Amino acid sequence: MINKKKSRSIFNIHYGLFAVLFILTGCSDSTKKKKNYSIKNNSVTTQKTISHDQRLKELSKGLGKNINDMNIAELRRAKEFALLSDNKDSGIKIIDRMIIVSTDQVEIAMLHLERADLHFDIGKFQKAGKCYEEYLKMYPGSDKIDEVKYKSILCRFYQTLDIDRDQSKTKNTLALANEYLKQPDVFNAYKKDVKDIQKKCCKKLLESEIYVFNFYLKRGSTKAAQTRLDFMREHYLPSIPEVEPELLSLEIDLATKLGDIERIKNKKEELATKFNKEDTVIVAHANKPNYAKRF
Repeated sequence: MINKKKSRSIFNIHYGLFAVLFILTGCSDSTKKKKNYSIKNNSVTTQKTISHDQRLKELSKGLGKNINDMNIAELRRAKEFALLSDNKDSGIKIIDRMIIVSTDQVEIAMLHLERADLHFDIGKFQKAGKCYEEYLKMYPGSDKIDEVKYKSILCRFYQTLDIDRDQSKTKNTLALANEYLKQPDVFNAYKKDVKDIQKKCCKKLLESEIYVFNFYLKRGSTKAAQTRLDFMREHYLPSIPEVEPELLSLEIDLATKLGDIERIKNKKEELATKFNKEDTVIVAHANKPNYAKRF
């Protein structure tokens, strides 16, 4: 691997290139990023490297002005230049300006989606999600609607928090996933992935409920613990049947706290009857189940 840092002679040729990025981003760190290329003994790889440099050289001409002073043609060149330079932050700023300047409605629609994708690529999921959701409202008839809906769900999912924190974002993600799956005539291409996200959200919410149950149990708030247990059985057991051994184990813990010998006996018998010893041992030694995993 060799790094494509420019020699002094190439730097002089590309002075305009760095000037425009300085204007756009204030010489941010992303401006300094360079791509590494693998040099092999064949003309194809060498030609690609030359082509990349030549294109950057061509695009750098005439870009030494503020984006607010550029016309749409100049903005298109500046955007291509920024993205070829792997400066996505600058690319987003240029796209923001292009959306204002352009009069081509097809181009504007594409720019909205491109901006969302760039936010997504650099991990700004809140901004990306907002852009995707705006696109869904603005262009409901787009042929990209399925992909955009899926990406908006991913953005919400990647913002979900740990089980001991607020689960509003997990609930929002689950609502979006349910919405996607209820419209198979509109949304279908990513059905398998969305079902996976749906289940992971349910399991994460369940894990959060178990965390709260244990919190109440340790404090001796047995009524609150029972309420949580009833809620879990009603809302999560139907969709996640594999959690039943865990819930039976929690019932045994609650009965033990209450000193209810008969309930302890009954639940232990139910646990032993419905599930094999291996399942029972796993449940008995699980301090905290690890259901929720990153997608």
